[in-house]
Amino acid sequence: MFKNLQKNCNLFLNQGQQIVDVDVHAHVLPFLDNGPSSIEESLDMCDMLANLGFRQCIVTPHIMSIYYENSEKNIIEICSDLQSRIEEANIPIKLKAAAEYYIDESFIKKLKSFSPLLTLDDNEYHILIETAFLNEFNFLQYAIERLLMFGYAPVMAHPEKFNYLFEEDKKINILRKMGLKFQVDLDAFLESAIKTKKDNLKYLINNNLIDFVGSNVHSLDSVVDLMNLKENANFQQILKAGVQNQCLRF
Repeated sequence: MFKNLQKNCNLFLNQGQQIVDVDVHAHVLPFLDNGPSSIEESLDMCDMLANLGFRQCIVTPHIMSIYYENSEKNIIEICSDLQSRIEEANIPIKLKAAAEYYIDESFIKKLKSFSPLLTLDDNEYHILIETAFLNEFNFLQYAIERLLMFGYAPVMAHPEKFNYLFEEDKKINILRKMGLKFQVDLDAFLESAIKTKKDNLKYLINNNLIDFVGSNVHSLDSVVDLMNLKENANFQQILKAGVQNQCLRF
């Protein structure tokens, strides 16, 4: 199906050497959130991710009260089912179950109950979190403090989307000093990205604040769009500087 698209589309090769092959943020599981609505689309997305150069993919469906009330158990089961279908289709990619946790009172309650959370890795317990687009900075700080206290290594998804973090007081630096890590979405590097996102991305690049990159794909079209990154100067700069995706291999 993707024969014409696949030609020379590997994004992560630098002079023939693989730089990144772990996608740390992807919505490829069907039926769980605003990602694919069929197994077939999930398989097509995984096929394209593999052709972009990913060999491992950490799946991160939303866990958000009211909107996406997914359970860790359900995510693990659907991830296992999709992995079986991937192997049947001979797609060279391996999945790991994780989640994108929305920081709210429900999440804090779950954390305090010692419920096991889905992490990006099984060693340092990196956990992917997202927050509101409005300024809820004090609550975000509180949540980060609690996560660190419980032994997790919090990773903020797509900080480039949150303009209030980059205002004059540069709250982004306060979060870094607390120990928060940052994962940037690959679509932020695209020429089609909105100006504020590009400006925020540039600040993250210039201040060496990018720890991980992730596709954050929700559909087949969003995977195909990433092919446009191959010649992107900012993206190549990040690859040369290095990211920590490979530390999350599984």
